Amino acid sequence: MSGFSDDKKEKPAAAMLPPEAPKTIASMETQSSSGGGGGRKGRKRNRKICICVTLLILLLIFLVILVLALTLFKPKRPITTIDSVTVERLRASVDALNFKVVVNLTLHVDLSLKNPNRVGFSYGPSSALLNYRGQLIGEAPLPASRLAPQKTQPMNLTLTLMADRLLSESQLLSDVMGGVIPLNTFVKISGKVSVLNIFKFKVQSSSSCDLIISVPNRNVTSQHFSGIICFIILLIFITALILSLTVYKPKSPIIRIQSATVQGVTSRISLPVDIHVNFTLSLQVLVKNRNSVSFKHESGKTVVLYREKQVGDVDLPAGTFPAKASSTLPCRLTLQIDKFAADLTGVMRDVLGGKIVLETKTKIPGKVKLLGIFNKKLVAISDCNITLDFPSMKVQNQECGMSTKL
Repeated sequence: MSGFSDDKKEKPAAAMLPPEAPKTIASMETQSSSGGGGGRKGRKRNRKICICVTLLILLLIFLVILVLALTLFKPKRPITTIDSVTVERLRASVDALNFKVVVNLTLHVDLSLKNPNRVGFSYGPSSALLNYRGQLIGEAPLPASRLAPQKTQPMNLTLTLMADRLLSESQLLSDVMGGVIPLNTFVKISGKVSVLNIFKFKVQSSSSCDLIISVPNRNVTSQHFSGIICFIILLIFITALILSLTVYKPKSPIIRIQSATVQGVTSRISLPVDIHVNFTLSLQVLVKNRNSVSFKHESGKTVVLYREKQVGDVDLPAGTFPAKASSTLPCRLTLQIDKFAADLTGVMRDVLGGKIVLETKTKIPGKVKLLGIFNKKLVAISDCNITLDFPSMKVQNQECGMSTKL
């Protein structure tokens, strides 16, 4: 019974799990945001790299423009030049009773404005002034305009003297009576150049001309221009000076004995001590001009020494050696060693030893003209030792040295 009742006992029910709560929208957004965090960080990094590269490119472009503005497009001062001044009308009369001078003068001025810049030059209105002994007596207006890059613009002006401004000048009477009137014209132009439409630079140019007008002839007898042209002349002079001391620096001409031959030898040795050695020495003196300009030399001289005593000499004619050119000067000397050698024992020793050593000294003074302006004096000197065989009197050896005095 007990067993049967146990079988009928009901088994305990399985524990029931609670049902899952539905996911809310907030929890879904949290998961999606945590899952896409890596992509957002990547986009921020790419944005920063793009901004840095853009700034770097802009900085590079700015530096390139700045370098061009300060080198290739560097602003230069325009050049104003007064080309000529002529008298169109001149009337001068003297009022002896009132000690007054009435002068009517009209001048025609030709001037040019050159723009050396690679960009245009815009200038404002200006005036050309006429002065008498520092006092303004006339002016002509210059309208504003624009000058194209590297162009020259001619201008024609008419300057009329304002007679009322000369009434207080006490020196005018003496100038008119002396027949000359000193005047001065002055032009100043101010403007600006725009480099790459970014950088704007202010520049100005001026020119002045001193002139003397002849009252009887009614013309300009003398005129002297100054201003920016003087600066250009000074700059050219300095450049020429630098070139003359560097590229065109004077170099010493090369002088050497190219060949030496002995002719017409007569020698006699007799006892007790009687030595006669007479011969003609023919020399070919080679002169090479190493300068880039011609070398104009005066008459030179070649001296032959034996045992430090002069035994012969010959004059070299004056002439001109072209630039980077060579020329040969022939020389013929008749030598008599027995008459000029003071040490006959030494002569005897050389003759018995079979050789005679001669020394030649060549000196050629001259000058080179650099750039057609600077004259530089040079003195070319050459020393040579020539060894002759005795009794054949043939040249065995020759050695030359060279020097130059500036």
